[in-house]
Amino acid sequence: MSYSYTDILNSIISAHAQESPTAALEHYATLSEHCSMTPLLWIQYAIDSTTIDPSHTLAKEVMQHATDEFPGCVLLWIYYLDIAVHYKAEDENDETLWEIWSNAMKATKGIQTCSASQPNMMLYLYQLGIMCFPHKATEIFLQRANSLLLGNESIMNEVQTCMENGVTVSSDVYPSIEDGRKFVSQHMGILTRFEEDVTIAMGQEGIIASSNFLLENYRTDDAKTVYDWSAVVNALGGIQGTVLMGCGMVTSANAFLKYVQGLIQHVKYLRKQVQKMEKVAQADRTEEDVAELNTIQDLIQLFTDLIVPTCERAISECPTVEVLWSKYLKHLSYILHENKQDSTNGTSSVQQRAQFLTQYQDVSSRAVKNCPYSVYLFTVKMESTVEIAKAGIKVFNPDDVMQVVQEALDGGFLATKEQQLEIYLAACKIVKQRILELVSKGTSSMAYDEEERIEKEIGVGGKKRRRRGETIEMKKYLSPLEEEIEQDVQDLIEDLKEMFDAADSFFRKKFPEWTEGRYMLQRERASFVAHILTPLLKEVNDDEPVQAFEKLVRIHHPPHPNAWRDYIHYLSNKSYVMKNEDDEDDSNEKLVEAPGMVSAKFRFIRSLYCRALNTTKKDNKDPKTPLFLDYEHALKQLCTEFLAFEKSFGSDASYTTASKLVKRKLSLLIDNGHDSSTFVELPNEVIEEHGQEDSHGKRKRDAEGCDDLYDKVEHVEEQASKRAKLEETQKPDSEAITSEKMEDFQHKEKDTKMEDAKKVVHIWPIKPKPEHFVKIGKIDYPAHPYTVHISNLSSETIDGDLYDLFHARCGAIVHARIFREKGRSHGKLAKSKCAGLIQFEERESVEKAIALSGEIGLHEKLVIVERSHQPAVGKIPPGTHRVKPKGEGKHSKRSIKKKEKSEQEDGGSGRIEDKRKESSTEQIEEKSSATVSAQKEKSAASNVLAFRPRNVGRKKKVGLK
Repeated sequence: MSYSYTDILNSIISAHAQESPTAALEHYATLSEHCSMTPLLWIQYAIDSTTIDPSHTLAKEVMQHATDEFPGCVLLWIYYLDIAVHYKAEDENDETLWEIWSNAMKATKGIQTCSASQPNMMLYLYQLGIMCFPHKATEIFLQRANSLLLGNESIMNEVQTCMENGVTVSSDVYPSIEDGRKFVSQHMGILTRFEEDVTIAMGQEGIIASSNFLLENYRTDDAKTVYDWSAVVNALGGIQGTVLMGCGMVTSANAFLKYVQGLIQHVKYLRKQVQKMEKVAQADRTEEDVAELNTIQDLIQLFTDLIVPTCERAISECPTVEVLWSKYLKHLSYILHENKQDSTNGTSSVQQRAQFLTQYQDVSSRAVKNCPYSVYLFTVKMESTVEIAKAGIKVFNPDDVMQVVQEALDGGFLATKEQQLEIYLAACKIVKQRILELVSKGTSSMAYDEEERIEKEIGVGGKKRRRRGETIEMKKYLSPLEEEIEQDVQDLIEDLKEMFDAADSFFRKKFPEWTEGRYMLQRERASFVAHILTPLLKEVNDDEPVQAFEKLVRIHHPPHPNAWRDYIHYLSNKSYVMKNEDDEDDSNEKLVEAPGMVSAKFRFIRSLYCRALNTTKKDNKDPKTPLFLDYEHALKQLCTEFLAFEKSFGSDASYTTASKLVKRKLSLLIDNGHDSSTFVELPNEVIEEHGQEDSHGKRKRDAEGCDDLYDKVEHVEEQASKRAKLEETQKPDSEAITSEKMEDFQHKEKDTKMEDAKKVVHIWPIKPKPEHFVKIGKIDYPAHPYTVHISNLSSETIDGDLYDLFHARCGAIVHARIFREKGRSHGKLAKSKCAGLIQFEERESVEKAIALSGEIGLHEKLVIVERSHQPAVGKIPPGTHRVKPKGEGKHSKRSIKKKEKSEQEDGGSGRIEDKRKESSTEQIEEKSSATVSAQKEKSAASNVLAFRPRNVGRKKKVGLK
């Protein structure tokens, strides 16, 4: 990320404190360029712009962008309409201002609040509309009466008040206003319940205005604006508060989701009622039935029109919650496809569909701007380009799709390599689907994703039966594509090949050791080459698919069983054709299967199966990778298909060989508690023969020394029991044994037991195998059980930041440190490598920290947590940090001669010193015995768990005098 939302917001607050509007406007522009601002921040932006532009022209432009970003926020429309009417430009007329009011009515609907102390914000908007457009008062009151609003009970009193103040309202509409109010009030129960839940949820998260806040308290007497907007912003908490500042999270989002889902379910219920009533013939319908049907249809339209404004209102409160955008986009997609079915009704439906497409693309762009961490939302934005191409508004261009991919990667919020791979695969899938749509459009009236029965042309299951000698009719699909469609398909295929190359190059450079990701990318490419590229552009006998699958099974070691299965399935369905030269009539040339390839294909497939079982093995380097989640199931399927192939097309010898190979390969699963006989059918003689080989092999391994530790224990116990039985059989009768022979026998038995004891393999304690490994280069190191590796850190992060971030969430920390470059200047830390280590006291803390990978952030960056093969702090055994203990010097000739010379020069003085040393030895021993326990405690506290993290609780150094 090249920006920090918090830092820019703090800069705006500082500019306000220093009364520097120019600096604040620069920060506003920077923030709006990089990310989406919040509703209240947009209002403050417009207010600050009036200091340099009193005509409010810039403020109106700002509010135009604000209402485009958050059209569901009523307060934005009230402020926009207030300044637009009172600061009307010369080139603006009443129709322009009325258009602002109409857009506000389309975007904002609903109750908006259920608190008795807080009047509905929509009422303030209607009241402002009557003040700004008094000549439109009759239309505004009719629109309000037929809207789902809390507070419409007093609408007739407000009509009388307006009449007294000189506002003209036609008396002919009084009954219509009253009837509309009564009709709507009868169906507000469901909305009231949902609004109460939303109000409670927003109150729990502190994003709702205070109960003392009333917009009517901030009216001004001057003619500039109706409300004092600076005071309104301050009353809501300002840009430092939480109201309308995008602080809504999961609790409020769930309440809004229930609101939207409730509206959708209610509309479905009403439509079912309409379907039941429409089944009754028109001649049998009474006037009451017709009136009820019309009423239900009006209700359907009323509640349907409320769904989109409710979604927009939810987004204005919780703009960073992905699930809200996802629900909103799914609803727009439903409307889009529903409108597509009705597009044949006329030109108006086509125009309406174009409007929905524009809205769909706009919402997807806003979604990725507010949630740049969501792969799904970026995928929806890419799909919007396809929908626009289908409508004929714009020609589909894969460069637009790749531009979205680049936007997602440049944002820096897709922190994990899995997310980056997912966005590339999604882009390739969209282009691939577009190719299939064009091909299907050029050869059939059906879409490519619809089902079509192959036997419907021959009348299977119907009344018409296929006559003898009649062939299946497939000629309608053998016609070539039109030139224009064929050229578009060729261009898209070339573009897709370039996209695969770009993705492969990206992962080679950024993640050179992550072969699992390149495998999944190559698997998609091999499928595309085999089933789309070759049939459309290449010859039937082209070898490019074979080369693609060969690369697939070699790109990652060991290869996954599914890679081999894809390769084998392609080769099984592959046909190598040739022209029939025996046909004399050239006009009736036939393409037939090459005779040599009929039998060669079975040999190729048999070879692939053998290669697959010889090369596949369980890779436990990263068991959570999606590549290895279905390993056991894929291996079972591969073995089952191999045996089925040999049973159908192989001989007894080849089937026996395949059975043995499968049995050996499945031994790992059998050792883990799986029974291969439940899914593999083997001959009894093969099982018995193979079982004998396995048993002999096991006894042979036991005799050679028992590689496995548990086999060693069984071998030793078995040999001891055999020896005991042999001694019992060779023991002489007790009656014939003399006392001397008895003593000799006891001595021999004792010696034998001592020899047996020496032969016993001492295997305790058994060193446990490491559960996890860390791959460094091409070597796998056992992961440290208490340490994690932290990456994607900011250069400003210090050790204490890591401690504060993970201590409260994961548990006690032994040590936390940041990797830094060598060298350190006075008073400054060395340059950070943006990575570090954290060592915990408990193993459970490591799992908690790994679960937070990509979920928590530090200095506006999502941190990545992985296992580490090295501890954060190492323990140095005493005596190993020096060649010799301190004071003993070095073993060199020069030092030895120097020491002898000093002893000769000292002479008698040395003896006196020896006596002094002997006299003080007793005192030293007394003192040393008193400090033994303290030294033991000090040495016990010098282990790894006694270290404190750097920058946490460090004592100040005391300078030397």
